[in-house]
Amino acid sequence: MNYPFLPSEWTLPVTQSIYAGIVLLLISPVLRYLVKKCCNSSDRKKLNATQLIAIISIIVLIIEIVVFTTMFEEVTLIHLITIFLSALIPIIILYGKYTSSNIILLKLASAGIDDAIEEPTIEDYKHLLCNAVSNFSMLGVGADKITRDFDIFKEAMNRCASNDKPVKFLLVAPDVDWVNHGAIRRGLGDNHFSKILISSLKKIAALKNENGMPIEVRFYRSKPLFRMIFINDEECWFGYYSESVVNSGENEFENKSHTNIVIRRPKNKPPDRELYGAIEAYFNSLWEKSTDEIWDFKKYLS
Repeated sequence: MNYPFLPSEWTLPVTQSIYAGIVLLLISPVLRYLVKKCCNSSDRKKLNATQLIAIISIIVLIIEIVVFTTMFEEVTLIHLITIFLSALIPIIILYGKYTSSNIILLKLASAGIDDAIEEPTIEDYKHLLCNAVSNFSMLGVGADKITRDFDIFKEAMNRCASNDKPVKFLLVAPDVDWVNHGAIRRGLGDNHFSKILISSLKKIAALKNENGMPIEVRFYRSKPLFRMIFINDEECWFGYYSESVVNSGENEFENKSHTNIVIRRPKNKPPDRELYGAIEAYFNSLWEKSTDEIWDFKKYLS
């Protein structure tokens, strides 16, 4: 194969580089697919896996070039230059992508944002509970997703609940009109959501009444805007709610939620000068405003 405007001695090294590049392009989609399948919904895990793909791709490319070159007895200066450029160019491209992604992550980390969980599933919430060892608090509509696996939920509450720092749940009261209206708007039964809320309340009450765990539950009656789950006095999953309907007759968020950002408490900033502290203060203010809605662990269960 001859290339226009190139000396004949360039033909072999250029062809080798093209073949190596084609192989690299073929394996990259496979590696990206594995990343998507294996890294759940964590953006940080995806970035780490992408860095691994970059390293593997570069190694494969260099090995290919070396193999192509050693197939021939004579290696000219043009061969060496082409090999060097073939390896250098993808390194620059991949390193540039890594650097730009890393800079963005560093900026987010400086603001207290550690990660983003894209549409967290029940498995993601199980993982969150398994990592919880103390200081558990939650603001949400209900607690269905974190109580779905009762054994894991019970173990987490056993670790987190203490007389000094009881577990706190600030949830929407099941008899709020908004709950029934939301179900009707989605084409579900008018008590569809209230049943789910009461079901999770029964599980919380079981831990309180049967096991004597230090758990407090309060209710609020306004339309929910945000979801907050605090664990270990250092990590907060912060999400949001929406009222839009995708498919009538379906609860599209039965087994997942809107994307959550993971916010961490920095070690070298005062609480009033960082994001975690501000969100924690917001939760505490809502908690204090709900003193007239303290649950007795009996109402709604009969």
